[in-house]
Amino acid sequence: MPNKKQLYKAILISAFVSHCAVAMVFDNRHLPLLQRPRLTVDGTRNEFATKLFVTTANEALNDRQEGIPLGELYGTFDQVQLAKGIAAQGNPNPLPSEYQGIISRIPWDVGGKRQAQGIAFAWHQSIVKWLSTGFSWLFMRAVSRFDFKLNSNGIEPNISITSGDAILLDDNRREMFDQVCMCDGAVTQLGFGDIDWYLRLGHMWEYSYKFRRIDAGFRLGALFPTGVTIEPSKPASIPFGGNGHWGLYAAADAMFELKEDWKAGFLLRVNKRFSKIQALRVPIEKEPHIFGSIVADVNVSPAVTAIFSPYFLFENLRQGLALGVNFTLTWHGKDCYEDTCCDRTAPLNLDAVHNFSDWTSEYFTVNILYDFGKMKLHRDFNPILTFRWDIPSTLFAASRVDKAQRVSLGFDFLY
Repeated sequence: MPNKKQLYKAILISAFVSHCAVAMVFDNRHLPLLQRPRLTVDGTRNEFATKLFVTTANEALNDRQEGIPLGELYGTFDQVQLAKGIAAQGNPNPLPSEYQGIISRIPWDVGGKRQAQGIAFAWHQSIVKWLSTGFSWLFMRAVSRFDFKLNSNGIEPNISITSGDAILLDDNRREMFDQVCMCDGAVTQLGFGDIDWYLRLGHMWEYSYKFRRIDAGFRLGALFPTGVTIEPSKPASIPFGGNGHWGLYAAADAMFELKEDWKAGFLLRVNKRFSKIQALRVPIEKEPHIFGSIVADVNVSPAVTAIFSPYFLFENLRQGLALGVNFTLTWHGKDCYEDTCCDRTAPLNLDAVHNFSDWTSEYFTVNILYDFGKMKLHRDFNPILTFRWDIPSTLFAASRVDKAQRVSLGFDFLY
C-alpha cells in the first residue's frame, strides 16, 4: 500500500499532467503571462502549483507611456484609409459619394474592454541532484470587445457633422467591415495556451558566500504552440501565447537566502520564436493592421524577447505568513514580415505592421503566502496558499501594451 504522500502525488500528477495546457510564456503584450519565482523550502526540491486567476484591461499604453483606448494599440482607426485600402484592390470606393474627394480624414475613437478567467498549473521535478525538469500551462476564457465612437472634432477638413451624418458614417463603416469579412463585435475565446517545458541544471549550496542558502541554475526550454491564436476576422481577438509560433528560450535563475526567512532572487530569460507563414489581417494604406483591408499569407519572423525579474520575499512574518514583491520587465523587439505573394494588385503596407510590433511591459507583483507546513517539526505534503496581484507599471519604458491587471489565488505543494 502506498503511503498518503505518494497517493496525493499520484492523484495530482495523473489529473493534471495529462492535460495539453499552457505556460507562463512572457512574450504576450495583452496578458501578464508571467513566470513566478520557484519557492524552496528546507529539504524540498520538487513542486506542484495550481492557481485560479482573473485579468482585466480597458486601456493600453502608446510608445510615449500615455494611456490610450484599448482598440488603438496599433494606431488610430481612420475610415478614409480603410476605404482607400479597399479601393486599391480594384473595388469601388466604399465611402459615400458626398465625402469622396472632400474629406481626407474620418477618425474613430476605439475603446473597449478585455477580461479573462483561467486556471494555471506548474510542475517542477528533480531527476538527480543537479538536474530537474518542469513545465507550466493554463486554460483560459477571454472576452474582448471594441466600442467605436466617431471623433467628429478630428475630421479633416473641419466640417459640421450632424447626428444624421454620424449615423450614415457608422453604417458605412459597418458595411466596409462586412466587405472585408471583419466582425467588430465582442469576441469570446476559450482554450489552452502554449506549453512551456524546460530542463534545469542547478545546485543548492548551504552556508556559502555568507548566505544561508543559494539555489541557482540555468535552464533551456521549449515553447510549444498549443495556444489559442488571433482570428483575422475578429480584430478584438488575442493570442493566448505566441500566436502559433514554436520557440526556444534560455534562462538563468538564482535565489539567495540572506538570513533566516529573508530571500531575494532574480530571473534572466531570453525567448526566441521561429518564423512561420500564417494568414494575417494587414493594411494596404495607413489603417491599423487589426483593421486592415485584406487577409494575406505573410511570413512572420518574431523578434527576441528579453525578461528581467528580481524579487524579494520575507517569510514567517507571523507563523507561516510571508510577503513578497516582484518586478518584471519584458522587452520585445520589432518583428519582420514578408509577403509570400509576388503578384499582388496592391502592395501590402507591412512597414506599418513592423513599426508597431515592438513593445515593453512592466509589472509589479504583490505576493502574500501562507505556508501550512512552516511551523511543523516534520513537514508533510502541506500546501502553501498563494495570493498574487500583478500591477502594470510605467516606471521605466512600458510601451505598446495593454494595461492589464491580474489577480490569482492558488496552492503550491512542495515535496
